[in-house]
Amino acid sequence: MKSVIILVFTASLLGCIHEEDQPAKANPTASQDVDFKRNSAGFPDVPGKYAVATDRISMSCSDGAKDSNVPLSFNIYVIQADNEITLSSTNKDESPDEFATVIQRATVEGLISKTGSFSLFGHAIIDMKVIPGLQDVFYYYNGQFTLDGWSGSYKWEVYFRDYIITCEYTTTFSGDKISAELPKT
Repeated sequence: MKSVIILVFTASLLGCIHEEDQPAKANPTASQDVDFKRNSAGFPDVPGKYAVATDRISMSCSDGAKDSNVPLSFNIYVIQADNEITLSSTNKDESPDEFATVIQRATVEGLISKTGSFSLFGHAIIDMKVIPGLQDVFYYYNGQFTLDGWSGSYKWEVYFRDYIITCEYTTTFSGDKISAELPKT
């Protein structure tokens, strides 16, 4: 029964990601010697709108459940202040109300190095309509910016509080920098 609930969650979560009409680049080449435009603090100047295309998503749960899911494709904003970067959705209606209530929205943020490598983390709390109890969702992005995009690993963990089960979803991603556009505030 727990595995069925977890698979329902996976289908619901993947269903909330909206595909955008901008294609992602297959594999930007990461290099430690990229000649980035630099911001006033000396870090690569990377803010803008980026495509994200993942490989297949592997799921592994603490109760032994395993699955593989279809790749995702979406766009996201990268917002930067010196060496701090934050991800922001390009979806105007971020609320996944059709399947969950967001109790605490995730802020996915972290740091960029002078070589363009980055590490980001976020945490959200949601209440699934089809699964009793609250779920904690932890997001992790690690990767490398290039002159024309980015690539790396993407992982999220979901802790089902009422079932004391954690599921880990892992994949790799890559994508082009679509524009220097930033979200309107």
